[in-house]
Amino acid sequence: MEEVEWSKAKTRPLGGFQGARNNPAGILIGLAVGMACTFIAGVAVWFYAPLVPLLLGGVTVLFPRLRAFGLGVLASACGSVVFLATLAVLFTIL
Repeated sequence: MEEVEWSKAKTRPLGGFQGARNNPAGILIGLAVGMACTFIAGVAVWFYAPLVPLLLGGVTVLFPRLRAFGLGVLASACGSVVFLATLAVLFTIL
């Protein structure tokens, strides 16, 4: 078996998010939709607000055409988790 030099090997990025990197509008639209989902779910049950964008982003990332949108929605879910963690820390301290 021939050894292939690493610099000459054909590689692709792990995860296949190259198309998402080339589509910033899809990421921003996904971020806006994820924030809207978080706000709507946060009015009813604030503790479960990150679940809605997490589920939506998890499903849409599986499809290649919607990968940029799903990445934006997942970023929104991560932001809402950080926001809730910050609130929890502040409420325990104050």
